[in-house]
Amino acid sequence: MVPRAARSNSVGSNSRAQGAIALRWSAEIKACGSLGSGAADTYTRMARRNPGFVGYHGRARPHRFEATRPAGWNEEVPMNIEGSVALVTGANRGLGKAFAEALIGAGAAKVYAGARDPAAITDPRLTPVSLDVTQSVSVAAAAERCGDATILINNAGILLGRPMLAAGSEQAMRQEMEVNVYGVLAMMRAFAPILARNGGGAIANMLSVVSWFTSPLNATYGASKRAALAVTDAARMELKAQGTQVIGIYAGFVDTDMAAGIDRPKTSPRQVAERTLEGIRAGVDHVLADERAEQVRHDTRFKPEAFAAGLQALWDGRAAGVGR
Repeated sequence: MVPRAARSNSVGSNSRAQGAIALRWSAEIKACGSLGSGAADTYTRMARRNPGFVGYHGRARPHRFEATRPAGWNEEVPMNIEGSVALVTGANRGLGKAFAEALIGAGAAKVYAGARDPAAITDPRLTPVSLDVTQSVSVAAAAERCGDATILINNAGILLGRPMLAAGSEQAMRQEMEVNVYGVLAMMRAFAPILARNGGGAIANMLSVVSWFTSPLNATYGASKRAALAVTDAARMELKAQGTQVIGIYAGFVDTDMAAGIDRPKTSPRQVAERTLEGIRAGVDHVLADERAEQVRHDTRFKPEAFAAGLQALWDGRAAGVGR
């Protein structure tokens, strides 16, 4: 069992280094000027108050790590992937498969691949586990089977994509909530005691950029992801004392079956998985897994009125038949 990277650099030294980097990025933002000196000054103050803060990276672009630990935080050490034991939900294809493969590539000792049909798990490096996150009996059986887990990645999710007042929206939202919210909650409740026994560990919840805003075209899905964000944030506070890291992962469209019918730029599942593992190693609370997440996070915080106007125009255009 290697739940925490106690053999690596100390948290204090890592935090000081990250603080210095954040201050340098702030200077770059000022030099670039695209966000204005006010935004840069905000991040400078945050970096000075919190040596563990990592905010912006490169040329005035939000970095994929955000909102780490409070100043003086030293009661736990970031997770070591090598030698860990992980469980990935929805691991039979797409992003879940990419998470499982990335964990193996990073040196995990064992990766449980959860799926409703474990026969769909064909990679011999993985340990198939029958798992339906919407069924309490199935979740309890998985917890019994995976009692040595130190990492839980809640990846299973569904998208039915209904406008909020459309026919069938209530049924769609109930289904999305069952998987995207209650499924995540059930898994965290079942595995929190296991992670505590095994040294703390980490939980990573696959959220979405629509955790931060409401898209009118898939409003029911967005409601489920915003609720999942609240569940994630609450669990982080509750599990802090036992040393369990809880991460939210945010991305735009990912190149999987879920987004197959969407004609927009998409991020590779491998990138999302790799950035998530970077976030686990770094001990952060939030991972911005692609450029879309970086941009949306910036726009919803610093240009909310313009962002909202764009969403209204999107809906008005659809209602008028534009682009049909």
